[in-house]
Amino acid sequence: MPAGKFSAIIRKVSEHVALDPTAKLTFEASDGIAPMQLHQASMPLVQGGDVHVQLSARGGELQAARPLAGRTG
Repeated sequence: MPAGKFSAIIRKVSEHVALDPTAKLTFEASDGIAPMQLHQASMPLVQGGDVHVQLSARGGELQAARPLAGRTG
């Protein structure tokens, strides 16, 4: 998903629901083979125009950092 689209979804939700700015962001994701699993996201990091979010499984297993599709600039 492009970073801009993701940001727009969060912005739209926050217009209708009071989001706690200290809340942790959680993703439900699958590699297409394994069942969906919950992952906790780190703070976004911009590197070379890409937005990177480190995902870690809620059980503590660390997943590789993956850039969101899209550029920041």
